[in-house]
Amino acid sequence: MTNYQSQPMHSASSTPPQHRPLYPPSTAYNSYQSAPPPPLLSQPYNPTPMFPSQSTQPYTTPPMPVVQDKTGTYNSEMIDLLKAKSVVSNYAEEAPTSPLLSDENQQMNASPDVMRSTLNVIPQTKELLNKSRLPFGILIHPFKDLESLSVIQGMKIVRCDSCKSYINPFISFIDNTRWRCSICSRVNDLPQEFLFDPVTKTYGDPSRRPEVRFGTVEYTATADYMARPPQPAMYLFLLDVSHNAIETGYLQSFCDVLSESLSVLPGDARTQIGFLTYDSRLHFYDLSERQNGTFRMMIAPDLENIDNDFLPLPDGLMVTLGENRTTVETFLNELPKVFKENNETDSALGAALQIALKLLGPTGGRVTVVQTRIPNVNPGSLQAQHSQDSGKEPVNVAPTSDYYKKMSLDYASQQIACDLFLLNSHYVDLATLSKIIGH
Repeated sequence: MTNYQSQPMHSASSTPPQHRPLYPPSTAYNSYQSAPPPPLLSQPYNPTPMFPSQSTQPYTTPPMPVVQDKTGTYNSEMIDLLKAKSVVSNYAEEAPTSPLLSDENQQMNASPDVMRSTLNVIPQTKELLNKSRLPFGILIHPFKDLESLSVIQGMKIVRCDSCKSYINPFISFIDNTRWRCSICSRVNDLPQEFLFDPVTKTYGDPSRRPEVRFGTVEYTATADYMARPPQPAMYLFLLDVSHNAIETGYLQSFCDVLSESLSVLPGDARTQIGFLTYDSRLHFYDLSERQNGTFRMMIAPDLENIDNDFLPLPDGLMVTLGENRTTVETFLNELPKVFKENNETDSALGAALQIALKLLGPTGGRVTVVQTRIPNVNPGSLQAQHSQDSGKEPVNVAPTSDYYKKMSLDYASQQIACDLFLLNSHYVDLATLSKIIGH
């Protein structure tokens, strides 16, 4: 125990002690003693004001923490996130590994190049996650080209009968015919073909299967996972050729770029392509071989009385790209010249979308729409909104029609995707038109 003895008090004229601790040094927890009173000061006490009117010393910014980057140099500059455009490092970061698994068992986890979490520890409750104020999400990179990736094909995909989770390295085998799900603990039957080892080409221990050894595998989908057999890639382009569209000059640029990109369109030898143009009318194009390298245009003028399933030809509107490449290139070269002097100012987008549904309904595919003005021909006609008085509060723009939302649902049911490109210079009711790509 350390003891402090009191010292005599000095007067103002006497010499103060050279050193005197105000607090005793750290001692045992139960041996703390209070410090003696401080000595008297020889000068009047002038405390520093808490909020001085003028600072006696210039304010200096506290130093930023020094961070060492990948090159070994040190960077202590302050980054303005509102102005900086390249904050992320150009150096590739190493994928994180689980600290809970040994090096031999790291393969049991999904590859971080395919799937990783923003948190290495998942909060048990939502309240705890909210209190932490940390973002929680899963980053997924599907179809990542990984080396030595096991591909499972030619057999039934084994999943839990209850929660539908896939068989994985964290399940347990009860015997060679049953396994317990790691998610819901349900006991499931094991298919007989799962006992076959694709590496050794023999039947035996099911624990040697890639599905229960690796966290990342790739399955070749069987017929159970297909709504229909694989279809060819189908590309249908809906092009606005009204007077306003021709004035923008986009049609020539579109045809030039697409003509150069025909060879790189995703697909195989079965890939098909078609075109449909519209103003106040619909223009169909026969690009089949029966046209001997040229094309034939057919016009449907009376759109309000046209049937939803109207097609001028049973075939020829969608043609195989590989077999009709010359005809398609000729069409793209001549199309801007056909509508060079077009004076039609209306737009029948709604009717064109109906025809696209009829063309691609049996196979699915992708519809690409290029629109330059608000559609004003039924079906799907929209009205331009008048400008509001400056004294009124602005309101959020909402869809004025559900026609395009219903059309989007019909597209989704037939596995049709839609891309919309707007090249407008006036109001086009984007809130309504954007619904066509919403599903």
